[in-house]
Amino acid sequence: MKPIDYLEAELPPIQIRLDGKQIEALAAEYADWDKSVAGDKGAGETLLEKMVLFLGYTLKENHDAVLALHIRFSDFNKRYSGASTDLEKKTHILDFARELGAGEKSLKKDKAAFSRWFGPDAVTDRYNKRVSAFHRKAAFCLDRLGVLLSMLLRESDSPLQIWRRIKIERAVMPMIEYEDDTRVRIQAFKCFSRALEQVPGEFQKDIVEEGVLHYLFRAALDRGQDVWIQCEALNLLQSVSPETLKKALQNRLESPGDGDDFFVRRRALEILGRNPNLMADIRFLFHAALHDPSPFVRQGLVNSIGNLEQDELETVLTKLVDKDPETTVRGAAVLKITDLLSKPNLFEYLIKLLVGVFRAETDSFVVRVAIETANRGQIVLKRLERSEDAGIWFDTLVPELERIHLNFPDYAVRRWAAEARETMWVMHDTDAYRLKQMLEKRVSKIAAGKSVRIPRSLMVSYDEEMIGRTLSVISRQDYGHEIAHGLFGGRIYKGFRFDFRTWRFLHEFRNPSPDKRQAFSHTTGRWFPGKIQCPSTILSELTATKVPGEPLLMDEESGWRPYLPLVDQMLSSLDCGFFGIRNTKIYTSEGITEIQPPKWVFRRWFARFRLTLKFAQYAQRRNWSKGGSEPPNSYIQSLKKLGFVIVFNAYSDKFLKTASDKSVTRFFD
Repeated sequence: MKPIDYLEAELPPIQIRLDGKQIEALAAEYADWDKSVAGDKGAGETLLEKMVLFLGYTLKENHDAVLALHIRFSDFNKRYSGASTDLEKKTHILDFARELGAGEKSLKKDKAAFSRWFGPDAVTDRYNKRVSAFHRKAAFCLDRLGVLLSMLLRESDSPLQIWRRIKIERAVMPMIEYEDDTRVRIQAFKCFSRALEQVPGEFQKDIVEEGVLHYLFRAALDRGQDVWIQCEALNLLQSVSPETLKKALQNRLESPGDGDDFFVRRRALEILGRNPNLMADIRFLFHAALHDPSPFVRQGLVNSIGNLEQDELETVLTKLVDKDPETTVRGAAVLKITDLLSKPNLFEYLIKLLVGVFRAETDSFVVRVAIETANRGQIVLKRLERSEDAGIWFDTLVPELERIHLNFPDYAVRRWAAEARETMWVMHDTDAYRLKQMLEKRVSKIAAGKSVRIPRSLMVSYDEEMIGRTLSVISRQDYGHEIAHGLFGGRIYKGFRFDFRTWRFLHEFRNPSPDKRQAFSHTTGRWFPGKIQCPSTILSELTATKVPGEPLLMDEESGWRPYLPLVDQMLSSLDCGFFGIRNTKIYTSEGITEIQPPKWVFRRWFARFRLTLKFAQYAQRRNWSKGGSEPPNSYIQSLKKLGFVIVFNAYSDKFLKTASDKSVTRFFD
């Protein structure tokens, strides 16, 4: 590796671009430094060790330079305030500008600018800019030093000898004590902590100087310090002095402070959660945190209880789920169930706790989190290959989801419950899961608006309802998909397809406007060629557009009602030739919407004519909302008058029987 590779180690690409000049400058400085110490026995044996020593040297030089700059600025202020004439003041200003690095040409321009803008404020700005550059460089060097020293200690067979030879405290402690810039101090704490983690635990306390330990303890308890410095000081105490850390944690968690102190308390809980055995005598702090005034801290408590003993974990988690007044905390506690499923001994308790949430919780947010937890839990158990537990999870929670789906007052929650039920069914049913993997493999290769052939063997191997139901689960958080049958199999289409539509031509003719987007066709509409249609639940317009018939998000359901066919879908169902009739089935998590066009050709022509001519009116009826003058079923009834037969049915008992939600069937009655 080259020096520049080490300077870019573990940096994200965007950070490399942002700090590119700094990295190049440091690489050039390293080349000069390496030449100056060539042959020096203390210059390191490997390139990595040399880079660590170079960064330590650079930090010291940078620190000395900024201190010297502060002294010069102080001297300038004294000289300037003591000057009695304008000429003397101008002389002091130019002298300080020279000290800041201005050349003779720049000084001549500065001297000429006295009558316009140049003065003490201008050189003060230059001073501040130089100091800021020093601070940025110090923070970057500390970050790189932490990474490289950690790498060096990790790769070494004797990290203790490396630590003592590098003498990291000499480079970092002046930065930890540096008062002028908080980000430098924070980076210094992080650098020290990252490096210390690579030293064996039994040696950590011995290699840290006593003065450093006292300073860390003071920083961890001093509430006047910057909040992130307090957090990093607690992290360091975790490594070097567990007994001192216990006192600090007890002080912070038993006596909550005001303002940003909740960040420190949450960090304290995270540290406590990572070391439950080490902190056995202060475990009571977990129970104290249950009453912390900050919901943010109590959410942190949720993430910190994973390593507790089973009885204690159950006590704390139950109180968070059942009794916490904040919905965000209860939601975080419910979501924690998914992580804890990896512990088989907790399975019975966790499933009982989740059932209790479904039966007792009334807040929509918490119930939604519980629905997502049930969904994720099925996936986790499948991945862990705990088939017996996965079966119990499915059999116990699906009835609860179905009850939420049919009875919960918030319609959006009903939709989410139905979606989770379908996803869990696909994960649970062996045939559906195998089919899902096969379909996902095919659709992942299709670009939006394109299609791929499906072999006839796949079409005849699975029941049509299973194919549509499984594809609906795949489409839920992706583009929609359709399957068109053919003589030798079928084709699966991904996303919307667009073609010329007469209704769109008439709409643009009737509604001329100069603000239309250029380079786009304004005579096309959606075309749905498939007999099996599985729409996406996430691709919709947030607000109504000037073009009618778009899938529009309805706040009442937090979705666009994909189970209710678009006007474009009705028109597409008429594209079946002179004699043929094509029945279309729309598969969603709610059930199957079946569309049968008018039986007689003249009725089909008339239906096409009416839908084309009155497209906007039909689209408006579809987007029914409460408070309107028409009933919810006005859209479907108007389509039936044109000869369409439209039927909505819940899923049959072939695989997993479901019931029809009244908030859905009201549109079809």
